[in-house]
Amino acid sequence: MQEVSVLNTPPAKRRPVRTILAPFDAGSAKAALLREYRRGGQSFFVVPRIDDIGTVFRQLGRLVPQLLVKIAHGEMKARELDEIVVRFAAGEGDILLATDIIESGLDIPQANTILVWRADRFGLDSSTSFEGA
Repeated sequence: MQEVSVLNTPPAKRRPVRTILAPFDAGSAKAALLREYRRGGQSFFVVPRIDDIGTVFRQLGRLVPQLLVKIAHGEMKARELDEIVVRFAAGEGDILLATDIIESGLDIPQANTILVWRADRFGLDSSTSFEGA
């Protein structure tokens, strides 16, 4: 049997979660990523398929060229994937562009912003999808 911890109150200085559901807008995405960067945090950018990574990577390069994007997905060798995630958690990189592998329990307290590309492919309503050019 494993120990179970229950958190009945949020951590001190915890800000409330804000969720914004909207079609993809490059200006809004840029603003969200830069806001997180300026406050000293990091962001997740989640895509549904590995094939989407190249497209999103290029778009991020145009939107926020000053931010360092790290890539993580399930077809990477375990050692390489682990190294990228550990380095990102240690503060190396501003955006982790990844497939849904991040749902497996990454705990990166400084990553407080998440953008989802093509949310409809995750079973979310297509009207909330982040779609890009």
